[in-house]
Amino acid sequence: METMNICKFRRIAMCVLAALISTVFAFAQEKKTVDVMFLHDVHSFLDNTARAKTLIDQQKAKNPDTLVVDAGDFSQGTLYQTVFETQAAEMRTLGLLGVEATTMGNHEFDCGAVGLANMFDAARKSGDKLPAFVLCNTDWSKTDEYTQTVKRAYDDFGGTDYVIVQKGDVKIALFGLFGENSLFCAPTCELTFFNQYEAAQKTVDEIKAKENPDLIICLSHSGTDKNPKKSEDEILAQKVGGIDLIVSGHTHSKLEKPIQHGNTYVVSCEAYCAYLGSLSMTQLDNGRWEITRYELLPIDETVPVNAEVRAKLDSFNKEVDKQYLSKFGFTSKQVLGNAEDSYTHSEMGHVITAMYKKAVEKYEIPGENPVNTGYGTPVDLAVVPTGVVREELKKGPITAQDVFTAFSLGIGPDRITGYPLVSVYLTGKEIKNACEIDCSMGKAAGMSLLELYFAGVTYEYNPHRMLLDKVTKMYLINSDGTKTPIEENKLYRVVSDIYTGNMLGSVNDLTYGLLSLIPKNADGSVIENLEDNIIRVEIFPEVSEFKGWAAIAKGIQMEGTLGDYAEVDQAALVSVPSRNLFKIMAHPSKFAGIVYGVIFGLVGVIVLIVVLCVCLKKKKRK
Repeated sequence: METMNICKFRRIAMCVLAALISTVFAFAQEKKTVDVMFLHDVHSFLDNTARAKTLIDQQKAKNPDTLVVDAGDFSQGTLYQTVFETQAAEMRTLGLLGVEATTMGNHEFDCGAVGLANMFDAARKSGDKLPAFVLCNTDWSKTDEYTQTVKRAYDDFGGTDYVIVQKGDVKIALFGLFGENSLFCAPTCELTFFNQYEAAQKTVDEIKAKENPDLIICLSHSGTDKNPKKSEDEILAQKVGGIDLIVSGHTHSKLEKPIQHGNTYVVSCEAYCAYLGSLSMTQLDNGRWEITRYELLPIDETVPVNAEVRAKLDSFNKEVDKQYLSKFGFTSKQVLGNAEDSYTHSEMGHVITAMYKKAVEKYEIPGENPVNTGYGTPVDLAVVPTGVVREELKKGPITAQDVFTAFSLGIGPDRITGYPLVSVYLTGKEIKNACEIDCSMGKAAGMSLLELYFAGVTYEYNPHRMLLDKVTKMYLINSDGTKTPIEENKLYRVVSDIYTGNMLGSVNDLTYGLLSLIPKNADGSVIENLEDNIIRVEIFPEVSEFKGWAAIAKGIQMEGTLGDYAEVDQAALVSVPSRNLFKIMAHPSKFAGIVYGVIFGLVGVIVLIVVLCVCLKKKKRK
């Protein structure tokens, strides 16, 4: 009897256990999963997309429902951008990769309202498969010509705040966002944007109310930063509830592992299509999601080239030579000179400025305002910020394509791709301010985004002096290598690209009025319109504006062989440390003067209080 009861108990237990296992298995089966691949900041580096397509196809062979997205700045960086308006090469290539949605980056505005509108129209009329375009924080209600020009093309293209895509049993909402720093980095953009965090929350709430999605993904062109107060997409993750995944573009961050804030993940895969982000997400019991797999897949020579994408790129290349380079008398593979070494990013900055100086002094013509620009006088200083240096030159032959890729941004008033050079004048004091930005907020401070590169100027600094007061001496470098001290009240001729020229005014805002750079004409009058100071030449078949990249190309042709720029980079700024109090406080800047004034004022007040207390004490004793 007892044996029978034991057997009966075992049978019941086995049945219960089987039921539990079946329930657990069924529950596990019900959990939703999704695979996502992502790009951002491709910057017209489309040759790499032919390999990216291979990786995407390999993933889709495993899961046909893999979602592929992009987070903006797909344009501006290589010769493909020269057919941005006419061929929409970047958008059409993203579509060929299978990208289902993208958003606006700051460099999409580089060609102005008309250029952006033309790109949307060219993409739409191509008949190719294209990604959806999403952007939720633009104020389209503005009636100015710029806004309405972009809005017309955006609406015709079918741009929206968000889109819904179905991947297997997962309903996904995708919305786009344009960040505050992105707008700062888009000086040609005249659109008005709503607060990104408020707009994001409003959009998420609308998506939830109307669509009931399983997963919400934000394609954000805002970026991350080591400083939490400046890391816009991390702030987004913390402030806005309901976002499951943020694909973060703009800052070219390479996040080896996702950043997580609460239930929201932030991911980035660097730039220039060097990596392809790939991840898997699994839905949790509470409806939110967790990343269960995360990889940054290298896109290098080991990855086979996709023939279909390569053929499309070859057709774009033919248009590049035909529509653009022929205007300058160049071909993409034309060898211009030779590099004795491969150059780092900072060394490239000095190469570019040196070629500016050389080419302008050789080829400039009087132009429309020769007196304003200082035509016929030597160039004292050429300058570029680190952000406009897009690619390094490698050791060996230098082609026109290499040069364009190194400095590939923008468009001029002539509506031809490439920022033109401008000639302006700055006082010696303003040049010191520029050196101070480079020193206090750039190289010496380890903040690479604010580095400046000079040709014709070198400076000394004391690292022990106060912020914005570190530069102690500045010199012009003469053609024979000798140095001449820069005089604070004297005007000096400066050459740069028009983008950098337009950004000079932002120095005042960046330093809260403590430093300023005001571009002037040769007579010292303030420049009202920088386009009046464009440098012009007569050496190209169809272009008179001296484009930055073309000046570099002509400079290299003149130089023939580029030598060692490591020494130039090392000599650009010289550290002369001293803890001598008089040297630390000598000739203070405006900022340092204010700080020292406050300090001495406080010391004076303290001394006065002490003296009063002593006097009162003595009086009391008497």
